[in-house]
Amino acid sequence: MEATSGIAALTLSDGAVKVEPTVDGSFGAFTVAGATKGRMVYSRGKVYAGCGQKVIIIDPATDQIIKSIPFEGHQIKGIAKGADGNIYCPLAATYTGSLYSPTFTSSPKMVALDHDGNVLSETDMPDEIELPIASWSPSVGFCASFTQPNLYFVDTDAFNATSASRYNYTTQSFDVNFLKSSITIYGIMGIHPTTEEYWVGQSTYVNSDIYVYDISSGTPTEKSHFKYNSQRGASPAEIDFVYRFSDEWINK
Repeated sequence: MEATSGIAALTLSDGAVKVEPTVDGSFGAFTVAGATKGRMVYSRGKVYAGCGQKVIIIDPATDQIIKSIPFEGHQIKGIAKGADGNIYCPLAATYTGSLYSPTFTSSPKMVALDHDGNVLSETDMPDEIELPIASWSPSVGFCASFTQPNLYFVDTDAFNATSASRYNYTTQSFDVNFLKSSITIYGIMGIHPTTEEYWVGQSTYVNSDIYVYDISSGTPTEKSHFKYNSQRGASPAEIDFVYRFSDEWINK
Protein backbone atom coordinates (compact mmCIF):
# COMPACT_ATOMS: atom_id res chain seq x y z
CA MET A 1 0.00 0.00 0.00
CA GLU A 2 2.89 2.38 -0.70
CA ALA A 3 1.91 6.01 -1.21
CA THR A 4 5.07 7.42 -2.82
CA SER A 5 8.24 6.12 -4.48
CA GLY A 6 11.42 7.32 -6.15
CA ILE A 7 14.92 6.38 -7.31
CA ALA A 8 18.19 7.12 -5.52
CA ALA A 9 21.79 6.17 -6.27
CA LEU A 10 23.78 4.32 -3.61
CA THR A 11 27.47 5.07 -3.14
CA LEU A 12 29.27 2.04 -1.73
CA SER A 13 32.46 2.10 0.31
CA ASP A 14 34.12 -0.26 2.79
CA GLY A 15 31.54 -0.98 5.47
CA ALA A 16 29.24 1.88 4.48
CA VAL A 17 26.45 2.78 2.09
CA LYS A 18 25.55 6.39 1.32
CA VAL A 19 22.08 7.13 -0.06
CA GLU A 20 22.32 9.97 -2.57
CA PRO A 21 19.49 12.50 -3.13
CA THR A 22 16.43 11.24 -4.99
CA VAL A 23 16.73 11.63 -8.75
CA ASP A 24 14.73 14.69 -9.81
CA GLY A 25 11.59 13.62 -11.66
CA SER A 26 11.53 10.06 -10.28
CA PHE A 27 9.59 10.75 -7.06
CA GLY A 28 5.83 11.05 -6.75
CA ALA A 29 2.57 9.26 -6.09
CA PHE A 30 3.10 5.52 -6.39
CA THR A 31 1.63 3.97 -9.60
CA VAL A 32 1.06 7.48 -11.03
CA ALA A 33 4.36 9.40 -11.08
CA GLY A 34 6.74 7.63 -8.70
CA ALA A 35 9.19 4.89 -9.67
CA THR A 36 7.94 1.36 -10.25
CA LYS A 37 9.14 -0.88 -7.43
CA GLY A 38 11.11 -3.37 -9.48
CA ARG A 39 14.24 -4.01 -11.48
CA MET A 40 15.88 -1.35 -13.64
CA VAL A 41 18.06 -1.91 -16.71
CA TYR A 42 21.63 -0.64 -17.11
CA SER A 43 22.63 -0.76 -20.76
CA ARG A 44 25.12 1.08 -22.98
CA GLY A 45 25.90 3.61 -20.27
CA LYS A 46 22.31 4.51 -19.39
CA VAL A 47 19.76 3.42 -16.80
CA TYR A 48 16.20 2.62 -17.93
CA ALA A 49 13.41 2.52 -15.36
CA GLY A 50 9.64 2.43 -15.05
CA CYS A 51 8.27 5.47 -13.30
CA GLY A 52 4.50 5.61 -12.80
CA GLN A 53 3.08 6.06 -16.30
CA LYS A 54 6.35 6.72 -18.10
CA VAL A 55 9.73 5.18 -18.82
CA ILE A 56 12.70 7.31 -17.84
CA ILE A 57 16.29 7.22 -19.05
CA ILE A 58 18.89 8.28 -16.46
CA ASP A 59 22.48 9.34 -17.05
CA PRO A 60 24.32 7.59 -14.18
CA ALA A 61 27.22 10.05 -14.47
CA THR A 62 24.98 12.92 -13.38
CA ASP A 63 22.00 11.11 -11.76
CA GLN A 64 19.75 13.17 -14.05
CA ILE A 65 16.83 12.09 -16.23
CA ILE A 66 17.77 12.75 -19.84
CA LYS A 67 14.50 11.56 -21.41
CA SER A 68 10.97 10.56 -20.36
CA ILE A 69 8.68 8.48 -22.57
CA PRO A 70 5.05 8.91 -21.41
CA PHE A 71 2.29 6.29 -21.65
CA GLU A 72 -0.62 8.25 -20.23
CA GLY A 73 -3.01 6.13 -18.18
CA HIS A 74 -0.86 2.99 -18.47
CA GLN A 75 1.20 1.91 -15.46
CA ILE A 76 4.68 0.60 -16.28
CA LYS A 77 4.71 -2.91 -14.78
CA GLY A 78 8.35 -3.85 -15.39
CA ILE A 79 11.31 -3.34 -17.68
CA ALA A 80 13.83 -5.72 -19.26
CA LYS A 81 16.39 -5.88 -22.04
CA GLY A 82 15.69 -8.47 -24.70
CA ALA A 83 18.12 -10.69 -26.57
CA ASP A 84 17.75 -8.33 -29.54
CA GLY A 85 19.19 -5.48 -27.46
CA ASN A 86 15.90 -3.56 -27.25
CA ILE A 87 14.14 -2.48 -24.06
CA TYR A 88 10.72 -4.01 -23.29
CA CYS A 89 7.95 -2.93 -20.92
CA PRO A 90 4.54 -4.43 -20.12
CA LEU A 91 1.89 -1.73 -19.63
CA ALA A 92 -1.26 -2.19 -17.57
CA ALA A 93 -4.57 -1.28 -19.18
CA THR A 94 -6.18 2.10 -18.70
CA TYR A 95 -9.06 2.06 -16.23
CA THR A 96 -11.79 3.96 -14.43
CA GLY A 97 -12.71 3.62 -10.77
CA SER A 98 -10.29 2.91 -7.93
CA LEU A 99 -7.00 1.02 -7.89
CA TYR A 100 -8.68 -1.78 -5.94
CA SER A 101 -11.94 -2.02 -7.92
CA PRO A 102 -11.12 -0.91 -11.45
CA THR A 103 -13.04 -1.11 -14.71
CA PHE A 104 -10.48 -1.61 -17.46
CA THR A 105 -11.03 0.54 -20.54
CA SER A 106 -8.34 -0.81 -22.87
CA SER A 107 -6.04 -3.78 -23.31
CA PRO A 108 -2.69 -4.09 -21.57
CA LYS A 109 0.24 -3.72 -23.94
CA MET A 110 3.78 -4.87 -24.55
CA VAL A 111 6.01 -2.01 -25.69
CA ALA A 112 9.45 -2.14 -27.31
CA LEU A 113 11.88 0.81 -27.13
CA ASP A 114 15.27 1.42 -28.64
CA HIS A 115 18.14 2.82 -26.56
CA ASP A 116 17.19 6.38 -27.51
CA GLY A 117 13.70 5.87 -26.10
CA ASN A 118 11.93 5.66 -29.44
CA VAL A 119 8.86 3.39 -29.44
CA LEU A 120 9.47 0.53 -31.87
CA SER A 121 6.21 -1.34 -31.31
CA GLU A 122 3.10 -1.54 -29.13
CA THR A 123 1.30 -4.89 -29.05
CA ASP A 124 -2.09 -5.38 -27.41
CA MET A 125 -2.28 -8.36 -25.07
CA PRO A 126 -5.08 -10.95 -25.39
CA ASP A 127 -8.33 -10.46 -23.47
CA GLU A 128 -7.40 -13.28 -21.08
CA ILE A 129 -4.51 -11.24 -19.66
CA GLU A 130 -5.10 -8.61 -16.97
CA LEU A 131 -2.15 -6.84 -15.36
CA PRO A 132 -2.53 -5.52 -11.80
CA ILE A 133 -2.77 -1.81 -11.02
CA ALA A 134 -3.20 -1.87 -7.22
CA SER A 135 -0.21 -0.61 -5.23
CA TRP A 136 0.30 -4.01 -3.60
CA SER A 137 1.25 -5.38 -7.04
CA PRO A 138 3.79 -2.88 -8.36
CA SER A 139 5.28 -5.22 -10.96
CA VAL A 140 4.59 -8.52 -12.72
CA GLY A 141 7.82 -10.48 -12.22
CA PHE A 142 8.92 -9.41 -15.70
CA CYS A 143 12.04 -10.99 -17.20
CA ALA A 144 13.59 -11.68 -20.60
CA SER A 145 15.60 -14.48 -22.13
CA PHE A 146 19.23 -13.61 -22.88
CA THR A 147 19.25 -15.72 -26.06
CA GLN A 148 15.66 -16.20 -27.30
CA PRO A 149 12.98 -13.64 -28.32
CA ASN A 150 10.87 -14.43 -25.26
CA LEU A 151 9.56 -12.36 -22.34
CA TYR A 152 7.83 -13.72 -19.23
CA PHE A 153 5.37 -12.01 -16.87
CA VAL A 154 2.57 -12.64 -14.37
CA ASP A 155 -0.67 -12.41 -16.33
CA THR A 156 -3.41 -11.79 -13.76
CA ASP A 157 -4.36 -8.92 -11.47
CA ALA A 158 -5.20 -11.31 -8.62
CA PHE A 159 -3.34 -10.64 -5.37
CA ASN A 160 -2.30 -14.32 -5.19
CA ALA A 161 -1.23 -14.64 -8.82
CA THR A 162 -0.54 -18.24 -9.84
CA SER A 163 0.02 -17.99 -13.61
CA ALA A 164 2.46 -16.38 -16.03
CA SER A 165 2.43 -15.83 -19.78
CA ARG A 166 5.16 -15.72 -22.41
CA TYR A 167 5.50 -13.24 -25.26
CA ASN A 168 7.60 -13.79 -28.39
CA TYR A 169 8.54 -10.38 -29.79
CA THR A 170 9.66 -11.80 -33.14
CA THR A 171 6.28 -13.36 -33.90
CA GLN A 172 4.39 -10.89 -31.63
CA SER A 173 2.48 -13.84 -30.18
CA PHE A 174 1.48 -14.73 -26.61
CA ASP A 175 1.46 -18.08 -24.82
CA VAL A 176 -1.28 -17.28 -22.31
CA ASN A 177 -0.95 -19.08 -18.95
CA PHE A 178 2.38 -20.56 -20.09
CA LEU A 179 3.07 -21.43 -16.44
CA LYS A 180 0.28 -22.55 -14.11
CA SER A 181 0.95 -23.07 -10.42
CA SER A 182 -1.00 -23.77 -7.25
CA ILE A 183 1.34 -21.42 -5.34
CA THR A 184 1.64 -17.64 -5.58
CA ILE A 185 4.34 -16.47 -7.99
CA TYR A 186 6.52 -14.14 -5.94
CA GLY A 187 9.13 -11.64 -7.07
CA ILE A 188 10.91 -11.18 -10.39
CA MET A 189 11.45 -14.34 -12.43
CA GLY A 190 14.58 -15.25 -14.37
CA ILE A 191 15.80 -17.16 -17.43
CA HIS A 192 19.21 -18.79 -17.10
CA PRO A 193 21.65 -17.26 -19.65
CA THR A 194 23.06 -20.55 -20.94
CA THR A 195 20.58 -23.34 -20.13
CA GLU A 196 17.38 -21.34 -20.83
CA GLU A 197 15.93 -22.80 -17.62
CA TYR A 198 13.00 -20.83 -16.21
CA TRP A 199 13.54 -19.86 -12.55
CA VAL A 200 10.44 -18.79 -10.59
CA GLY A 201 10.05 -17.78 -6.96
CA GLN A 202 6.83 -19.06 -5.38
CA SER A 203 5.50 -18.54 -1.88
CA THR A 204 2.70 -19.58 0.45
CA TYR A 205 3.74 -16.67 2.72
CA VAL A 206 4.82 -19.34 5.22
CA ASN A 207 7.31 -21.13 3.02
CA SER A 208 8.99 -19.98 -0.18
CA ASP A 209 10.58 -22.08 -2.90
CA ILE A 210 12.51 -21.23 -6.05
CA TYR A 211 11.41 -23.60 -8.81
CA VAL A 212 13.54 -24.41 -11.84
CA TYR A 213 11.67 -25.46 -15.00
CA ASP A 214 12.86 -27.04 -18.22
CA ILE A 215 10.98 -25.22 -21.01
CA SER A 216 12.76 -26.80 -23.98
CA SER A 217 9.64 -28.77 -24.94
CA GLY A 218 7.47 -25.66 -24.91
CA THR A 219 5.78 -26.64 -21.64
CA PRO A 220 7.39 -25.94 -18.24
CA THR A 221 8.53 -29.15 -16.54
CA GLU A 222 9.89 -28.93 -13.01
CA LYS A 223 13.56 -29.95 -12.75
CA SER A 224 14.29 -28.96 -9.16
CA HIS A 225 13.46 -26.47 -6.46
CA PHE A 226 15.08 -24.85 -3.47
CA LYS A 227 13.19 -24.42 -0.21
CA TYR A 228 13.33 -21.45 2.10
CA ASN A 229 11.30 -21.02 5.26
CA SER A 230 9.70 -17.57 5.02
CA GLN A 231 9.36 -17.47 8.79
CA ARG A 232 13.11 -16.83 8.81
CA GLY A 233 12.21 -13.36 7.58
CA ALA A 234 12.39 -13.27 3.79
CA SER A 235 10.72 -14.26 0.53
CA PRO A 236 12.30 -14.39 -2.96
CA ALA A 237 12.18 -10.78 -4.20
CA GLU A 238 13.88 -11.59 -7.50
CA ILE A 239 16.11 -14.03 -9.33
CA ASP A 240 19.07 -12.66 -11.24
CA PHE A 241 22.15 -13.93 -13.04
CA VAL A 242 25.58 -12.31 -13.00
CA TYR A 243 25.73 -12.37 -16.81
CA ARG A 244 23.32 -9.41 -16.78
CA PHE A 245 26.21 -7.33 -15.37
CA SER A 246 28.85 -8.48 -17.85
CA ASP A 247 30.35 -6.08 -20.39
CA GLU A 248 29.13 -8.36 -23.19
CA TRP A 249 25.49 -7.99 -22.12
CA ILE A 250 25.66 -4.35 -21.03
CA ASN A 251 27.11 -3.28 -24.38
CA LYS A 252 24.82 -5.43 -26.55
